[in-house]
Amino acid sequence: MSKFKLKKLRIKLKKPTKKTLVSSKVLIGLLLIITLGGFGYSGYYWYDNSFTDTNRIFYGMIDKSLNTNAVMRTAEQSGANRTETQTVHLSFSPEIALHTTTGLDQITSQNREKSSVETETYGSKESDYVQYTNINIPSTEGEATDYSKVLNTWAKRSGTDESGENQVQFLNEAAFTFVPFGNFPSDKRAELVNMLKEKDVYKVTNTKIEYQNGRPVLSGVVAINPSKFVEVMRKYAEFTGVGNVGQLDPSQYEDRNSFTIQIKIDVISRHLLEIKYPNGDRTEKYYAYGSKRPIVFPEQTISVDELQAKLQQK
Repeated sequence: MSKFKLKKLRIKLKKPTKKTLVSSKVLIGLLLIITLGGFGYSGYYWYDNSFTDTNRIFYGMIDKSLNTNAVMRTAEQSGANRTETQTVHLSFSPEIALHTTTGLDQITSQNREKSSVETETYGSKESDYVQYTNINIPSTEGEATDYSKVLNTWAKRSGTDESGENQVQFLNEAAFTFVPFGNFPSDKRAELVNMLKEKDVYKVTNTKIEYQNGRPVLSGVVAINPSKFVEVMRKYAEFTGVGNVGQLDPSQYEDRNSFTIQIKIDVISRHLLEIKYPNGDRTEKYYAYGSKRPIVFPEQTISVDELQAKLQQK
């Protein structure tokens, strides 16, 4: 048998010179700079033209507000010799409910003495609960001012009155704000947002982005069309069962002019931070989105009429 000798094939690689290595490093460095520069420019373009676009921020905030388990709101309102502070916890899961604490201070115009009243309330779609936690009213001649037997007594209101109107008010008053909140599934949330857009309920102007506590915040002025807004809130009431759909009649507001509010929105989270109302006499601040604080309604109660009767006796 013939034997064949196989020769090994050797491929000689040319050893790179120092000059070649330097050129390669320079080329790689240039490519890296160009690539990073491209990413940087595209990121800046996206941030400047998409992420920080006013309408994207505003309707992103609306979408976030309609997709939260809970939110806290503190409102301060002042007028002639009167100041009111209210903290509201709105919960949407497992069911819609609220808990509020309210403080009212008033100075009488005659003797410049200060009166103060503090209350605590709970609200559901079926019932209202209220108690007085503090009452401090200066005494007048011949009038008793001991309210100790009225304090910390829970009163309940539910059902309808003699005319058939629903007596429940607390939840309706808290839920129907100029920026609606809730925990809606994606289809209903999209329907509400699209209605707000298509009907031009809001017009956002005079916007600017500034940094507050290290975060970008959009501030601006929002004009609201009353009749169109009521139209959307009818749909909101249908979805939630909160409020009386029959009483939300857009035609009653057709001849009313738009009014404006000032807003602040966290650009990154798309959370509403603040609303200021005309004349600056009322400011609302929003925070604690998604906070888990169970709302437990009082069990031992009297009627609201009974509580008011006790109060009148004092």
